[in-house]
Amino acid sequence: MFHTLEPEFKGKVAFVNIDVNDPAEQALCSQYQIQYIPTTYFLNSKGEPTFNYVGVIQQDEMRAKIMVLAEGK
Repeated sequence: MFHTLEPEFKGKVAFVNIDVNDPAEQALCSQYQIQYIPTTYFLNSKGEPTFNYVGVIQQDEMRAKIMVLAEGK
């Protein structure tokens, strides 16, 4: 899902994928308290979480959340 929507929003929002099995990314896992896969966070332009979802998020819902961020709201 993540990679499906990424081209649609290229240049409007940044997509970051965290590999929970990569020791170099454990600080991010800890910072965002990632305990389950998949976990999705949406951050505003200030880097503040605006929404998070644990589990598989539907494409329409993900697109709607990204559109809000892309509009800067």
